[in-house]
Amino acid sequence: MAQIDPAVLHTLVRKSLLHKQNGRFTLHVLIRQFAQEHLPADTGIYIQHGRYFSQQLRDAEPEALLVELDNIRAMWQTAVQNIEILADAAHNLARFYAVTNQFTEGCQWAERSVSVLRETDDEAALAFSLNLLGILHIQGGDYDTAVTLLTECADLYRRAAAPSHLLKPLINSGSVHMRLGHYDAAVTHLNEALPLAEQLGDLRGMAHIFNNLGAIYLILGDLEAAYEQFAACLPLTEETAYQPVRLVALQNLAEVSYKQGNWAQAIHHSEASLAVGYGAQALPALLDVLTGVGELLLVEGETAVALDLLQFIRAHPATEQQYVAEAEALLAQAGGEGTAVVPTDFMLEDVVIILDGR
Repeated sequence: MAQIDPAVLHTLVRKSLLHKQNGRFTLHVLIRQFAQEHLPADTGIYIQHGRYFSQQLRDAEPEALLVELDNIRAMWQTAVQNIEILADAAHNLARFYAVTNQFTEGCQWAERSVSVLRETDDEAALAFSLNLLGILHIQGGDYDTAVTLLTECADLYRRAAAPSHLLKPLINSGSVHMRLGHYDAAVTHLNEALPLAEQLGDLRGMAHIFNNLGAIYLILGDLEAAYEQFAACLPLTEETAYQPVRLVALQNLAEVSYKQGNWAQAIHHSEASLAVGYGAQALPALLDVLTGVGELLLVEGETAVALDLLQFIRAHPATEQQYVAEAEALLAQAGGEGTAVVPTDFMLEDVVIILDGR
């Protein structure tokens, strides 16, 4: 990132200005503070640094960036004053704090940004920060605060006549209202977002909208409307290779088909979902799908296969607690309450082969 010749780095090491730590070169904190105090205020190094770590947020795995927390904090301070970096970093910064379970720090930094930006005339940067802060509050479970932030964000974008940016808080508002059980409000926001996504040719945005509308109709028990929305979502995820939403849409289609009593179609969608999840190594989501498959196998009388599968799900460390409980309930229902642990290094592949060969 610093674009320094390796020979220069080794010279600095010999002079004890640099030392290696966890395979990286670093400065003693006092030297770093001294250098920062003497760095010209208008230098472009801050922009260079901000762009580099914004790119790292986009390209690297979030867990791998935990060692870069100080650099990420510095990047965000630069981003608050540079809309280009802010726009590039906002979504990935939210993902970083979510995946690494650092909601508190994420909210604190975003709140500081919002506080600073309220004192400026940069409404575009403020709106970006409000959307980010709203996402972080959704991920942290504070839905009411998220609604307030996203509403303000959407209002700013409406006033600025910025449909490409308005789309994001509308979709997020639909999601948070759905989680709150405000289904009419969720549908209103998503229906406002859909023509914007179509106008912009944002296929991924459209996929999110169709999937979320389908989820609402599924909750409300309108299975035909739910299936229609999920079916509209699916080709968009295929066209854009948007595997995370494709996985969820296939899971939802399997659930709707199951509730409609269409076992063959439910198994077909479950198999497709398994293939996506297995290929993407999305293990928690894959285990979710497998729980539904286990229930389908029981319905079809494939008790022995179902018991093996459900015992595997219950024993796997990546299974979310709600699916552990669901697997245990299905095992009790089928009379298979044993505690056998299925080896995790081969069983997933075996399950996929079993299902594909049905």
